[in-house]
Amino acid sequence: YVTDSAVDLGDALCMYTYNIAHTSFDENERGSLEAGKLADMVLLSGNPFETDTRNLHQLKVEKLYFSGEEYDGNMSIPQALVEGVRNRDARG
Repeated sequence: YVTDSAVDLGDALCMYTYNIAHTSFDENERGSLEAGKLADMVLLSGNPFETDTRNLHQLKVEKLYFSGEEYDGNMSIPQALVEGVRNRDARG
């Protein structure tokens, strides 16, 4: 359901990626895919920009990466995030 006050998909994705990293003062390490950043990302079952907005909830996460490493499910997601921060801090 879309209203006149809805944000477009690009803005919504930015809110959940770069803007979230910015609020934690982590935008130099996370929030976008750029050289030198940690490469936290998901591989989705489809392209959200080619999916009808009413069906975005049907997209599935195919793979999940923290700090460029595929998340294998052996630890909880919060633990994996903490490990990624530790790895970042170890890099200097």
